[in-house]
Amino acid sequence: MRTIVDWFDQTWTARGENDELRSQVASLRSELLDTQDAAEKAGYSEDLQKLVDQGGLSGFEPVNASVIARSPSLWYSTIKISAGSSDGVARNDAVITQDGLIGHVTEVTGGTAVVSLITDSRNAVTARVVGKGPEGVVEPIVGATGKLSFGLIQGEEDVKDGDRLVTAGFTTESGLASRYPADIPIGQVVETIPAQDEQKEQVNVEPFADLSDLLDVTVLTGGGSSQ
Repeated sequence: MRTIVDWFDQTWTARGENDELRSQVASLRSELLDTQDAAEKAGYSEDLQKLVDQGGLSGFEPVNASVIARSPSLWYSTIKISAGSSDGVARNDAVITQDGLIGHVTEVTGGTAVVSLITDSRNAVTARVVGKGPEGVVEPIVGATGKLSFGLIQGEEDVKDGDRLVTAGFTTESGLASRYPADIPIGQVVETIPAQDEQKEQVNVEPFADLSDLLDVTVLTGGGSSQ
């Protein structure tokens, strides 16, 4: 089964020198994620191994689209894209670029869709640390435009600067699936602020995708039920 990080490089073609350079960067990042995943598979629990094995694009159909409008908000919380229900796009479909996750579809018409970005204050993404296994939630930092944080939910390993985060994802026997498929690159930990008084440790995350400069995106359609 192809992993989703491999798929980024296989489905995007170079569009001039700038796009070719971005593709090379994405390819190097994919190789790093694959190497760390291999190390993870060697020594983690059966449940986590199952989660990793279920990653990839099985059951999803990629639909390419262009960004045709952007929210006027300084938060860059939403974008409108040139694909809609006539292309198979539906609410809650995950949306990516060759660099990683950018958000999910929240509104759909016949020929367009609105995408809520991962920096939207209403958004949250279940994530895990590549190579370590701890799981948590990536969500916007209140009062910090375009910034993300990672809150640990499960796992005892320390989260450190430089750690890379991917979507956790899940699929049940009944066919219910998480909004985001597993193993989509999200971002990298850039700062950890120790806990003070009653406040928890804050882990700041920088998205891999440049959310302020989105031109072309891909919607992962047909993934079945989600929550």
